[in-house]
Amino acid sequence: MIGIKLIIIISVVSMLIAYFGDILGKRIGKKRISIFGLRPRTTAMLVTIIIGAVISIVTFLLLITFSSQMRQMLLRTEQMQNKIQEMKLERNELQDEVGNLKSEVTQLGDHILTATSQRDEIKLQSDGYRNDLELLSDEIIDKQGQLDKLTQNQFQLENTITELESDLTSSSAQLTEIKNELDDTTVEIEFIRTEITYLETEKQKKEKQITGLENIITDLNSEITGLHSAINRMQTEDIAFFEGQRLYGFTIKNDLLIKQITDAVEQSFRNFESGDEIYNLGCSIKKPSSEELYSIIEKVNSSSADESIILVFSARNVFRGDKIPVNFHVYDQYVVFNSGSLIVEQSVERKLNLFEARDLAAKMIHDACSKALDRGLLQDPFGQVSKIAPQTLNEIAKKIVKHRRPMKVKLIALKDIYRGVYLDESNLQFSITDD
Repeated sequence: MIGIKLIIIISVVSMLIAYFGDILGKRIGKKRISIFGLRPRTTAMLVTIIIGAVISIVTFLLLITFSSQMRQMLLRTEQMQNKIQEMKLERNELQDEVGNLKSEVTQLGDHILTATSQRDEIKLQSDGYRNDLELLSDEIIDKQGQLDKLTQNQFQLENTITELESDLTSSSAQLTEIKNELDDTTVEIEFIRTEITYLETEKQKKEKQITGLENIITDLNSEITGLHSAINRMQTEDIAFFEGQRLYGFTIKNDLLIKQITDAVEQSFRNFESGDEIYNLGCSIKKPSSEELYSIIEKVNSSSADESIILVFSARNVFRGDKIPVNFHVYDQYVVFNSGSLIVEQSVERKLNLFEARDLAAKMIHDACSKALDRGLLQDPFGQVSKIAPQTLNEIAKKIVKHRRPMKVKLIALKDIYRGVYLDESNLQFSITDD
């Protein structure tokens, strides 16, 4: 609605100015008035040109008077361009973060499918073992019945032999036959007992296998539940720390004793947890196992350098209030760039616009990162080396644009830069000088 009113106002005012300008031009032409010694015809043309300029100026004034949007666009163009550039960068960062989260969710979904498939296979295997167990139990019961019958028969044969031996009139042939039958029964009883013992052993093995499979199924169910919970939290909560994210690093001397190294690691935990960001997130580091601590001690003691740097990374995605499981990477420590050293230099022979200046600053940061990597600077698992804020690049770009003369733009180390740090505003400084 404001736009329509503005168009109407501009049109009416422009028509009025043109009308009065035309009348003025005709009068000047009729009276053959001369300005600045010009011919009357030239004077009339000059008046017409001036009227046209007045129309443009009035139009511009009306635009900035009645439309705040046009006023901002016309008078704050550079600020708006910077804001648009920053918003584009933020959008790209958010898109990258969303892409990472989608990738994480996809991976978790794949883990759920894999764990579910494993659980179902193990359930089938467990059901098969249960069927085998039932068959073994039935067979044991059947064999036990046979054993009971044979034992009863053995008892009867032993009684018969006793009776025959007490009866002097009984024949030796009959007695021998019954004794042979008793021996056969005894052998069969021992065989069945052996079979029962074997079957009971197999039954115990199956029971152990079933118990083991049930434990695996329980673990898989817990893992699946945890994965579902992680997906839900990723969709509803902000991740405090991503898997593989570098939390911090600290330097340690390589000639320390085992107890001193352990104390230094634990002190680094306390220093990290005492920070405002971690306190607000409600997170704390999950204490490492003795095996992990021993691995750190072994790497530190085996280093030939004077100092080591220990970088601490998040072992998984962590949400607010969670314990942070960590991984440790141990490297030899040394200086990559000395304080005050020139890292990158770029000559500029012509005036640059804001976007060209920003691209120049970004390229210099990129070249500095490449040079730092060549000298041994440690990148994080995401390949990140620098943490220069977009606002910093915008400020440098503004200074380059304002310089207007041929110049040299230098990137200098503010202090000694060691292997385990990011390149950022705390250790880098841009310098602009006349060329």
